[in-house]
Amino acid sequence: MKEWNSFIDNYYVTSGNKESTTKLFSIPTYLLQRSSIISANQLALAEKLLFKSSMMELKRRKLEKPDDDEKWSKNLVKLDESKLRFLEAFRNVYNDCNTTQTRCAREIRDISDGKSKIQQSVVSRMLCKTYLPKEPVTLQAIKSWMTMKGQGEIFLDE
Repeated sequence: MKEWNSFIDNYYVTSGNKESTTKLFSIPTYLLQRSSIISANQLALAEKLLFKSSMMELKRRKLEKPDDDEKWSKNLVKLDESKLRFLEAFRNVYNDCNTTQTRCAREIRDISDGKSKIQQSVVSRMLCKTYLPKEPVTLQAIKSWMTMKGQGEIFLDE
């Protein structure tokens, strides 16, 4: 049996095989070897993760449309004649009632009992004749608002 001091200074390493022998390393040598093994494993894991993420990136890029990086074009939305007439009627009613865009949007939301999510920006785009909401609830609320504010003029489905 070895002395206590020599046992503290050395570290016994055995492998899982019964045929292999026990190796005696000094503690600093063992720690240096162990840290290099851990570093190598961490590096291998990091490389594998980078490779997988790069493969996922390649797949994602293949699925993307090629023109996704282009700037959004601010061209006017092409509306048919009936929609343009509706927007013109909306603009006339809006101008006649002398209100703000925010108040108009709030009144339309109130008419729809909160089902419509129309905002001031939508009212602004409608006044510029560049947008017409597609949601039936919003369109019906706008028509009701126009009828209410339009001095008795009734706006039917167009």
